[in-house]
Amino acid sequence: MSLFDEHNGPISGLAINNPSEYDFLNNLVLTSSYDWTVKLWSPDSKDSLRTFEFSDDYIYDVAWHPTNPSLFSTVNNEGYVDIFDLSKDM
Repeated sequence: MSLFDEHNGPISGLAINNPSEYDFLNNLVLTSSYDWTVKLWSPDSKDSLRTFEFSDDYIYDVAWHPTNPSLFSTVNNEGYVDIFDLSKDM
C-alpha cells in the first residue's frame, strides 16, 4: 500500500520530522489531504501509523515544529490552525 492509496483525496502537504534525541520520532512523516485527514508515517512501515480525523474541511498543509519533535500543526480551508502534541496524546 502506498501513501496515495491511503488518502481518499489529493495530498496537500508533506512534512518530515527533524532528527532529535528521541529516536522514535526521527524521520516520521506527516501528510495532509483534501480528504480532511492527516496521516502519520514511518519510513519502516508500509501503512500509516495513525490517522488524525479532526477537521470538517480540506486540510491545506501540515508542518512539524522546528525545535520540538513531538509538535505539529495543520491549517484548513476554514482558516483554523490546529496544534498537536504526540507526547501528550496519539
